[in-house]
Order: sequence, then structure tokens, then C-alpha cells
Amino acid sequence: MSSSRCAVIAAALLGSVAAAGATTLQLAAVGDTFVNSEDPTINFGASSFAEVGVLGPPKFDVERALLSFDLSSVPDGAPIARVVLRFLVSDAAPDPPNFSATVLRLASGFDENTVTWDTQPASLPVPAATAVVDAPIGSLMEIDVTGLVRAQRAAAAPEALWLVIAKTDESPVASDTFFDLATKEADPPRPAVLVVELLNPAPAVSGGLLPLVLVVLAATGALALRRRAARSPAP
Repeated sequence: MSSSRCAVIAAALLGSVAAAGATTLQLAAVGDTFVNSEDPTINFGASSFAEVGVLGPPKFDVERALLSFDLSSVPDGAPIARVVLRFLVSDAAPDPPNFSATVLRLASGFDENTVTWDTQPASLPVPAATAVVDAPIGSLMEIDVTGLVRAQRAAAAPEALWLVIAKTDESPVASDTFFDLATKEADPPRPAVLVVELLNPAPAVSGGLLPLVLVVLAATGALALRRRAARSPAP
């Protein structure tokens, strides 16, 4: 076998070991509901939508969506490249909403069948994800929440993520300004989804592959020396 052929084989072996891939996980919400300031003791867990925004006069209701996700399928220590929160806009005013919404983590979990405005968990102010919700009714909206998921994976409860989505400015408005995101109670179910992109770390050269790589490299070096000796003039 020529030295160039050996070099090609060695490079292929090392390349196959060193190449890193990517994995994408799609995690559907395991809990989804909303809370309403005008009805502070009412639970909306059975609703087919979760509403975010501020309603106009005379009540000026503030509404926030609450979502929970199970992160246990995300491998420990896996580098997180990007995470987006994806949901279906099922209703809105105006259409498209075109207002800024902010996503924050919640400090604790909630029961979608009992939580109300008065009992909603406190939110953590940082990190935050903010985006203009510009998807029209019937289309998908995505918000980058990479920082929130990374922060939760580094927290005391890394396998659970609780989020609140609120209108960034919850001041009173002249007319209804809201959007609804479909929930798992919709027909058909359309829960929000976390799309998690993971970077797979390059595997180490180990086991039976390492000796093979070393043998090929040694053969490459030996053949190169023989060729050099053959080309050298005799003394």
C-alpha cells in the first residue's frame, strides 16, 4: 500500500471520529393555560387557547399565557446551540397582532387545572426573550428562547421549564390588543413546542479504533522513510 493511500485512510478514520453532528428535539408543552386579571380567581386550564395581551375598556383585562415543558430528554451537558418556542396563533386583535411580547421563566411550577391570576408563580426578570408577534391568525410564530433554556439547565431544577408570555407593555389600551396561542386542549391538539438544537460533542478516539489509527499512521511513516532511502544516492 502506498504512503499516500495510507495517509488517506488515516485522515478518513480521524475525520469520522472527530466529526460532530447535531440533534434536534421537539418538546411539546405538558401544561398550557392563561390567567386573567379581571377574573383573578378563575382557572382556564380547560381552554383550547391561551391568551396574551391587554383588553380595552371598560375592564382593561391583562392576560398572560403559562407554559410548562419537560426537559428531561435533553442530555446532561449537551451543548445547546439554539432553542425556539413555536406556537400557532389561533386568534388575534389586530390581525396580525404586531406588538411586543416577552417570555420569562417562572420561579416555580404550576398546575394548569388550578392556577389563577392570584396564584400564578412569580417570574424571573432575567434572562428575557422579547419579540414582535407578527404572525397572522392561523400561522406559526417563533420566539428565540435559547437564553432561558440554558439558564434553566444550569438551575436547581434543570429538567423542568416554566414560562410566562406577556405583552411587554401591559399599560391600558384603547382597544383589544391580544393574541391567542393554541393549546393541547384544542381540537386537534396544538400545544406550543420547544425546538431544541443540540451540538453533539465529537467522540474521542477510543477502543479498537485508536490502535488502528496508530497502525495506519505508523505504516504511513515507514513507507515514507523507505521511499526517501530508495531515492538517496549510495555512498
